[in-house]
Amino acid sequence: MPTCYVTTPFGKRVNPATGKAVDYDDLYFRAIKPAAEQAGCDVIRADEDSGGGIIHKTILRLVISADVFIADLGGGNPNVMYEVGVRHAAKRGMAILVGEAGNRVPFDISYSRVFTYEVEESGNLKDADVDRLRNLLYSVIEQGLSQERNDSPVFEFFPGYRVEAPEELQARQAKARPYSTELKEALARTPGSPNLREKAAKDAEQIVRTTSLDDPAAAVEVLKKYRDISAWGDLIRFADELPPEVRQSAQIQQTLALALNRRNGPGDRDRAVALMERLVKSTGGDGETHGILGRIYKDRFNLTRNPVDIERAIAHYRAGFEKEPSDYYPGVNLVNLLLVYGGESGKRELATLLPRVREAVAARMDPERGEYWELATALHLAAIAGEWDEARGFADRIRRQVPDKWMLESTVGDLQRLESSMSGSDLQALQAIVAMLAQLQNAGGGNA
Repeated sequence: MPTCYVTTPFGKRVNPATGKAVDYDDLYFRAIKPAAEQAGCDVIRADEDSGGGIIHKTILRLVISADVFIADLGGGNPNVMYEVGVRHAAKRGMAILVGEAGNRVPFDISYSRVFTYEVEESGNLKDADVDRLRNLLYSVIEQGLSQERNDSPVFEFFPGYRVEAPEELQARQAKARPYSTELKEALARTPGSPNLREKAAKDAEQIVRTTSLDDPAAAVEVLKKYRDISAWGDLIRFADELPPEVRQSAQIQQTLALALNRRNGPGDRDRAVALMERLVKSTGGDGETHGILGRIYKDRFNLTRNPVDIERAIAHYRAGFEKEPSDYYPGVNLVNLLLVYGGESGKRELATLLPRVREAVAARMDPERGEYWELATALHLAAIAGEWDEARGFADRIRRQVPDKWMLESTVGDLQRLESSMSGSDLQALQAIVAMLAQLQNAGGGNA
């Protein structure tokens, strides 16, 4: 039986990030533990371990060896944060993060997805969130156990990185397969020349074909190499040639759908839609899958101008954001589409949607070291909300970064598209920000 280790604060505590009391035991017993047990896991929290021995060693053994690791960020609880860091550094595998909505995600782990929930005044999980969070966690765990899911940014950014753990720290079930030295070197190669990058991707593919073709994690690494050089044809070809049991990995299906949408040959988008709709049917859908469907329908609408396509794009972005409110990508796209195509009902929805999406962006953005695209997104949303002091603040932070010209071109274009929906002082404030960024863009940005 696969093991699931859960690290959370215990009992009812005030989350300093939100000022609300959270009953972490209620969260654990009503949502987290039932989800993991439903997925077939032996679930344990630190206070439930009865194995004896040295408590610190016991906890570290569980953190490193469990097939599934779930952590509640708990307002920055230091013990939880330490265990997340150990897990990310020591194991390529599932490291699922949850947290109260409105909880700021520390910058160093803001790359990771965080599944959020809301609590009542009593501190208990809101009834509407119990089933949603439990079903979402069940789906993620079930898929991850069968597909060797990786949630560690360390292993994501450095695919050649491996930790050789002693036998006592090996997971009881899903053991991450070590890559050969040859494959590690091929995955780690990031040459600057487009031709050399293409060769590096093909070399990695050939090694996987001869040594690891039945390993979904290795296949995903090759697909990412093709994705990073926009080699959509090679990506699609390799995905289609994988063994059926590997090809059914949710991450591989999602990557394939994105590539089909980008290539957009005859029948490509229809096939991409079919892939994602089957994934929604089999798993219940998540923010990523619905976000991909939203993107496909939005791109299709740009060609067809068929209102049905934009309606479907809006529906899937809405579903993606509701499934995972901490993932602001579908929320931002939903805001933009409602603003332009939503009509009066869209404006009413924006009144409640916009603050939630802005909150999701703020929770993922470091106050001091915000990355460019986070700042650009926050600027865009502040402009839509008419919060011009905040918008100017984000624009100034962008200016100080001296970003590349192409990045500024994208942001200026996005802001200019808002001009048609504004008038009076709002339009003047927007145009002043656009003029400032356009001046920086014309000066060449950080890289002309």
